[in-house]
Amino acid sequence: METGKIALCSAFIFLVLFAKNEMRTKIKFGKLILFASLATQLLFFAHAMWQHFYLNVDRVALSASHATTAGYIILFPSLLASILILKSDFRHKTTLYTINFMLSLCAVIVTETRAAILVFPFFALILIVMDSYINKRINYKLYCFIAIALLAGVFSFKDTLLMRMNDLNNDLVNYSHDNTRTSVGARLAMYEVGLKTYSPIGQSLEKRAEKIHELEEKEPRLSGALPFVDSHLHNDLIDTLSTRGIPGVVLTILAFSAILIYALRTAKEPYILILLFSLLVVGLSDVILFSKPVPTAVFVTIILLCAYFKAQSDQYLLDK
Repeated sequence: METGKIALCSAFIFLVLFAKNEMRTKIKFGKLILFASLATQLLFFAHAMWQHFYLNVDRVALSASHATTAGYIILFPSLLASILILKSDFRHKTTLYTINFMLSLCAVIVTETRAAILVFPFFALILIVMDSYINKRINYKLYCFIAIALLAGVFSFKDTLLMRMNDLNNDLVNYSHDNTRTSVGARLAMYEVGLKTYSPIGQSLEKRAEKIHELEEKEPRLSGALPFVDSHLHNDLIDTLSTRGIPGVVLTILAFSAILIYALRTAKEPYILILLFSLLVVGLSDVILFSKPVPTAVFVTIILLCAYFKAQSDQYLLDK
């Protein structure tokens, strides 16, 4: 319900931004979005480093209730800033992109959110490759700078990264011995119970929880999923299938398809696909559109990116 309200509000904001063409070009709306995005990244980094080093917080949560939530809140605006920098006409955008990459990577790492730690550098690198292909020019300096920044970030927080890797390995070992009461084991158990207890036409959380408890009695190895039966199953499609049924999955696919069509046919900006695919990848290990903070970050990021491209297009037509 809360996510629906955020989506509806975002739709109205989207319409207003796209209706005021004259105002947008007069105030150079595109540059305003870019500077606001960069300022946001600086705030994220400063807040994360303050919590990690000054307050000695192991898993930084910013102002969110969970560190995982903070990881996703940082992830999507970081990708937005990366796209806007590449699309800007700054003379030193190579340096700016590298700085944004380094700061964002460090902020994501201290949240210890594995999905965000893997997704951000991967798509930041994909962005560079995409930019090289679109502009028919390879920026070797940027590739070198990003490689150096990546190594520096990994080395600076090597203890945190090694700990998370060891946790992952231990979780997989425990899962192989039918112990699902771990972070990874619980996720795998949730995927299994979600697929085994889904209803084609949808069902309530209470009904799903009842089915999962009955399934766990027959298969005790799935007990790792029990603490999460009243919230979500850490996979967008499986969670949607288990509560909203096949119609919910179809609507979800249509929503992502709409973004795909807009990116390729309406806006003709393949950069938007970076946000779409990052949503899909993160959705494999978590439910993105569940609580207020992450959906807000996602919708605001999509709106600002689309508004930026529209503003740049309007400015180009105005200059002509």
